[in-house]
Amino acid sequence: MVQAYRVLKDSNLNGEAKVGTIVYAGRGYDYGLASDDTRATGIEHVSVTLKRSGDYPTFTVPLRDLEEIETPPLPKLDGAHVDAVCRPGAGALTCRYLAMGATGWSCEKHSSLAHALDERARLGTVVARGDNCEGRS
Repeated sequence: MVQAYRVLKDSNLNGEAKVGTIVYAGRGYDYGLASDDTRATGIEHVSVTLKRSGDYPTFTVPLRDLEEIETPPLPKLDGAHVDAVCRPGAGALTCRYLAMGATGWSCEKHSSLAHALDERARLGTVVARGDNCEGRS
């Protein structure tokens, strides 16, 4: 599970990362950006993302502007949510992260499949292209 943080000071680099926003430690290589920012300012920086999966894009934040928190649980995926929000059968409006497996519906928004699904939606190689909610467990 990716480390979660609560933002304590509005980010200068990402307008969506305001006080109280939950961000997640970046999983991938940040090309030395946090290290560069730490050296340039003398203040320890870390790379974070708004994506629960820890996937790109990331941005740097001074560690002192973050509070470590437990990763909040995702709400459970149920039939009512699938019908109302994921919208199977609605063409391009169907959520691209909705998948069907042996145990029923699943949400892949915060899984290792998310990046591939995002890319396929961007390229238009899949019918379902919606990004309909924050994700479900």
